[in-house]
Amino acid sequence: MESNEISLVTQTDNRKFRKFYLAAVAALFGSISMGTGLGYSSPAIPSLQSVNSNVHLSDADIPWFGSLLAIGALIGGPIAGFAIDYFGRKLTLMLIPVVFIAGWLCMIFSHSTGLLLFGRIVTGFSCGLVSLAVPVYIAETAAPDSRGLLGSCVQLMITLGILLTYVVGKYIEWKWLALFSMTFPAILTILMIFVPETPRWLLSNGKRGDAIKAIDFLYGSSLNAEAECQILESNISQQTSERLSWRVLLLPHVLKPLFLSLGLMIFQQLSGINNVMFYTVSIFQSTGSAMDPNDETIIIGVVLFLATLAGSLLMDLAGRRILLLVSAFVMAFSLAVLGTYYYLDETVRNSYNWLPLTSMIVYIAAFSIGYGPIPWLMMGELFSVKVRGWSSGIATFVNWTFVFLVTKEFHFMIELVHEYGAYWIFGSLCLLSCVFVATVVPETKGKTLEEIENYFQAKKQLLHSINASDNDLENI
Repeated sequence: MESNEISLVTQTDNRKFRKFYLAAVAALFGSISMGTGLGYSSPAIPSLQSVNSNVHLSDADIPWFGSLLAIGALIGGPIAGFAIDYFGRKLTLMLIPVVFIAGWLCMIFSHSTGLLLFGRIVTGFSCGLVSLAVPVYIAETAAPDSRGLLGSCVQLMITLGILLTYVVGKYIEWKWLALFSMTFPAILTILMIFVPETPRWLLSNGKRGDAIKAIDFLYGSSLNAEAECQILESNISQQTSERLSWRVLLLPHVLKPLFLSLGLMIFQQLSGINNVMFYTVSIFQSTGSAMDPNDETIIIGVVLFLATLAGSLLMDLAGRRILLLVSAFVMAFSLAVLGTYYYLDETVRNSYNWLPLTSMIVYIAAFSIGYGPIPWLMMGELFSVKVRGWSSGIATFVNWTFVFLVTKEFHFMIELVHEYGAYWIFGSLCLLSCVFVATVVPETKGKTLEEIENYFQAKKQLLHSINASDNDLENI
């Protein structure tokens, strides 16, 4: 059972510094790299539209430049699932920077829009690899009493990468910003040299001696590495014997948590969050605010980082459902206000030029405490261990699909229903997500993974009971 996984690690001396924190820090440079990729388009687009740029983005190119990252990530996610099993978690994380740097180099040396967009796809492909590989590496190296904290750092470091890109992008043009972004994947490769492969992968591939060395490094000599290996081998043997076909995903007690996870992922993107992340500077330019759009964008990045940190701390205190409901309702309100601002006459808007930044700050803060981290957290909580890999892969694929659809069609929405209509639509979808959470999403706060699995198994057992009763009646 998963509850036994690395069970002896909690018996180590907590007063001693355990090196699995170093392993997590190394891997988290992958998340920072992903954040720079996500945040790059916002400061880069105005620079690429400048008359001084040797590559010029037209208005028709901008939606593609923002959304093609998601197309690359759609491809990278499934490939990462294969790579971490075939090459190992550590080697995959060491190879990802090669792809990242190749994408940034395509943009740096591009003399045409085509090569620039291709570089955007390649960096997106790397983001897809990171989005799966980093959480798996951290989950398999961290001790149980630190896994939640380090797991939440994945999202936090992504927001840090976005913030760094916003800040640096104010002062340098798009080529130098791409060069700056290359430094983080390079650091990832260097740091991963000094940390081990995960013990689970090593044991799964018959490298028991290396697994014992990895356990000694990660948790210290106070842990009985031999006993820990035996526990891991037992878990691996059990999970291997329980591998099921894809048809298991169609069973009701598996389909319902998959439906819930997909719903959260879809509503996360229908909130319009990545339109803000990808086009922040352009959005603020359109508001007519007297403040520098780059300064407003940096403020948004700071709020994103601090609110994500607050959300991580509130997660196990307030509960998932209440944070999702508060998050969706406040986002709907702030988007309604922002849409109303765009609806007003320009002369009236001049008296309220502070409103767009205020609305965006509230919107970002609300997203960061709820709909930002919780769909990813609950993805890991809702699925049973036997289908977690497949189900998580489907949920991740759907998430990146909607990233592409929403960001690609954002400018079309503005042309069709204007800015105010677009923001009102996203606000209405946030309200709809409140209904979804209130009616079907269960609270998982304080529950073990076994209790959550039993919650979805209950209806299956009830159905079996009813069928058994029907068979008994037929035999009378």
